[in-house]
Amino acid sequence: MRSSKYILITGTSSGLGNALVHHLAGKGFGVIAGVRKVKDFALFKAPNIYPMLCDVSEFDSEVLVNSIASITDGYGLFALINNAGINYISPFEWADSGRERQLLEVNLLGPARLTRAVLPLLHHYVHVNHQKQKARIINIGSIGGVFGLPWESAYHASKFGLLGWSQSIRYELEPLHIDVCCFLPGGMKTKIFEKSQNQNSEVPLVRTSHHSYYSRNVKNMYKTMQDFEKSAAPAEKAAATIAKLLESQKMPLRKYFGKDAAFIRTLNWIGLIHVLKGQFVKK
Repeated sequence: MRSSKYILITGTSSGLGNALVHHLAGKGFGVIAGVRKVKDFALFKAPNIYPMLCDVSEFDSEVLVNSIASITDGYGLFALINNAGINYISPFEWADSGRERQLLEVNLLGPARLTRAVLPLLHHYVHVNHQKQKARIINIGSIGGVFGLPWESAYHASKFGLLGWSQSIRYELEPLHIDVCCFLPGGMKTKIFEKSQNQNSEVPLVRTSHHSYYSRNVKNMYKTMQDFEKSAAPAEKAAATIAKLLESQKMPLRKYFGKDAAFIRTLNWIGLIHVLKGQFVKK
């Protein structure tokens, strides 16, 4: 049976995005799985899944909206989940400005442009349901959107920005029956960290002053993050939590996920976030 509730998810080739596609399709939603490569269409063979090319850093708005409208067949778009994201670990002094711009494009500017492009489809969903059902936008942020660690300055800038943007558009869209939530997970078992490490190994670090200090700390950062990953929550558990958000009557602006996110949130509240510094900065 064809679904009347369609969800567009970006960044679905692996990790949380992939888990979301399969979990939500299994619950009967029509899921449009945004990927950057045609070869990734092969990942989605189950019913209710519609793979579509969608690179958030570069897309034709008209083509994309027409493609979604064709899939949703007059129902409009029930939800958009801005999940695509990348990381970049580097001392700020050594950071490549091109890599920083690309990260901000994928993590913040692209999702904003995509949201603007598909808003007419979200409005249409509300209209065909006579304003009795809300449309939804969930932006996948990070606990790194409420506090910043060293060696990931561009990443934290993007996630702080995503949370602020989410709050702003929530106030604008709520009266129009569109809920906005920023999902703030701690550590999750995804490939974002692995991809970041592989990409960094391809780009030689600029040799400047304080080379030993920076090199030692970047290596320490990778080791610490690998240790965190061992106890990270599975993406499938996060997907189940997001499904509950979509089915709730009213989504919160912020939804923290994971024990580490709750712990860091508490430290931030009581002003003790600096206690984590020793894990990430070695003299």
